Amino acid sequence: MGPIRSKSEGILLGMFAVTLAFYLMIFATAFSELPLQISHGHQLLLLTFHFFPMFLLQLLLCLRAKWYMKLLLPLALLAIPGFIFLQIADWAAMGWVFYLIWCIAPVSGAALAWGVWGILQIIKKCRNDQKKSRIF
Repeated sequence: MGPIRSKSEGILLGMFAVTLAFYLMIFATAFSELPLQISHGHQLLLLTFHFFPMFLLQLLLCLRAKWYMKLLLPLALLAIPGFIFLQIADWAAMGWVFYLIWCIAPVSGAALAWGVWGILQIIKKCRNDQKKSRIF
């Protein structure tokens, strides 16, 4: 990807690091003790908060990476832990249900980032077209 070119990319990277660290802390505290006794608020954070790191990572990838990395890296980040979970848990159908529920937030974050990036591209194209029309 190369070095960070703009201040906004640096901010995106910093926000990604902070939200990822926060989510990992939420995840670690939820599963640190057995038997599991996770409050409803903590469960909600576990199922929804990883929307934010995935959104920020995908937006950064859309701004900086090649087209295949924009698609493959987020899919790998979801597929690898999911595959490991399904192998370890050995829950068959119930494991797939939990995995799909867990994937809703990051997939939504990635899709929203693609949408934001698409809107930014349209705005950039419109601005360039306006600049070209002023020159001639």
